[in-house]
Amino acid sequence: MRDRYDAMSKDALVAVLQDVGTVERGVEAGAAAQRVDVLFRPDAAHREALRGRGLLGALVDGVDCDLEPYRNTPSVRVVRAALRRLWTLHHVRELDLQRTQPDAELPLLRAVILSPGHPEGAIRVFGAEPAPNMPTGVYATDSEFGLWLVDLAALPETRETLCLRVLAKGEVQLRAIRELAALPADAWERRLVQVLLRWRHEMSFQGTLTPDEEDFMNATHETFDEFTQRLSNDALNKARIELRPVVRAEVRAEVRAEVRAEVLSDGLRPLAHQFERRLQRVLTAAERDTLLARFSTHGPDRLGDVVLDLAPDALSAWLADPNAR
Repeated sequence: MRDRYDAMSKDALVAVLQDVGTVERGVEAGAAAQRVDVLFRPDAAHREALRGRGLLGALVDGVDCDLEPYRNTPSVRVVRAALRRLWTLHHVRELDLQRTQPDAELPLLRAVILSPGHPEGAIRVFGAEPAPNMPTGVYATDSEFGLWLVDLAALPETRETLCLRVLAKGEVQLRAIRELAALPADAWERRLVQVLLRWRHEMSFQGTLTPDEEDFMNATHETFDEFTQRLSNDALNKARIELRPVVRAEVRAEVRAEVRAEVLSDGLRPLAHQFERRLQRVLTAAERDTLLARFSTHGPDRLGDVVLDLAPDALSAWLADPNAR
């Protein structure tokens, strides 16, 4: 579960931050077996947009950050290891800088620990205090220490904290997912939907699920069904306002088809990724069209069986055969 959660969390952080700075995953810290999870460097040219990203934007504003999401509340030892990686990376980079500027000092990076529960031991041992001008659940040490701790379960349930609460667990995460699905179509947080869909799809191929995973699968199934229906209804309501009653029935059918195609396309992305991995190449435009059509007619479960059961040559033939089942 941790590996899958780690991948999803990193995907989510990259999705939210990649257009307002530079995001690197698995950055070598300069010592054997030491990597920082997600290293974010804010772009000053996009600072206004970053500040619009709620609490996450505030946490990474103005400083390079190592973002460390955890599925379980991290112990003191785990937090100490994260700090060690951060300080090692800082030391290596400062030495590189001093080769050309001997007296230069590199500002210390910030380790932002995202914990699903209250990291009481780490807060006590490292002397973290409630961070000023931050909501409940955010703790910080002195800037020269470089540690921030975020208790995801303690954050106020507002839109400002939504993209972080999606990375929580249990009921906190499930409520956040429902809030996410209820946002307007143009909300920036909606980019997380693709990450959750992909995570849900990949999880569906696992033989055994933990209780947390089963809850996630059940909750997202209901939530994304409701989300799809709401998207369709919103589009139809817009059409009713703008078009005359005499053509309304025809337009309704057209809008439903367009919405359905959009939803199918969204659901297809993780499957297309699995096909490309199996084939070890990028799908052609014709193959993508075939996959989209069969997503509708065959269903995602059948496509999932096909990509797992067929060898690459047979999979290519299946995509090329108009009568394949």
